[in-house]
Amino acid sequence: MQVNILKTIEKVPGGLMVVPLLFGALLNTIDQLHLPFIMNFLKFIGVSAFKPGIYEMFRIGGFTEVQQCLAHNYRLTASRQTAAMSSG
Repeated sequence: MQVNILKTIEKVPGGLMVVPLLFGALLNTIDQLHLPFIMNFLKFIGVSAFKPGIYEMFRIGGFTEVQQCLAHNYRLTASRQTAAMSSG
């Protein structure tokens, strides 16, 4: 049996954009509910804790940590450039 995902998604108007958007929104909503059985599973597979006892799906693979590091480095670079421009 072959499942053709693209044909199914194309049945929805604007499906290639709307279906993944709704799927992501659903996942995020479930993630933000902090359901105990989901957090226990995330802890079991080794996801780092966001806050004590809080585990989130989108922290799998370190995605948010990398994003936060990049934002922090950008702010440092921007503040150094501002300081250099004001002193020079």
